[in-house]
Amino acid sequence: MFSSSELSWFAARGIKPLKVCAEVGDLILWDSRTVHYGSEPSENSNTIRTAIYACYTPAKLASKETMEIKEKVFRAWSGATHWPHDNIRERKNETLFEDGTRDPRDRDEPRELPVLSD
Repeated sequence: MFSSSELSWFAARGIKPLKVCAEVGDLILWDSRTVHYGSEPSENSNTIRTAIYACYTPAKLASKETMEIKEKVFRAWSGATHWPHDNIRERKNETLFEDGTRDPRDRDEPRELPVLSD
């Protein structure tokens, strides 16, 4: 989502995109403050991409209000940003095609609901 001029700024400093090619079961660790992006499999692919993002900061950095928002997002089976303690913004569980229709593989909750505990 960078403009051509923004990409040129990086290129002028010797920074260029690097595609990380991972295999099944690979673990990728990086600082999420680094410019990054993900992408969906191509339209011609039958590959299902599954990713688990685990982001951590000390709990003491989160306010009571932030923790309440995180709980709401969790109980809605939704997702948020990579910021564990601040700037929590709920993401919609929805992938839309260019024509505005929803991907039929999307779902609003897990196929099998987990048993929650403290």
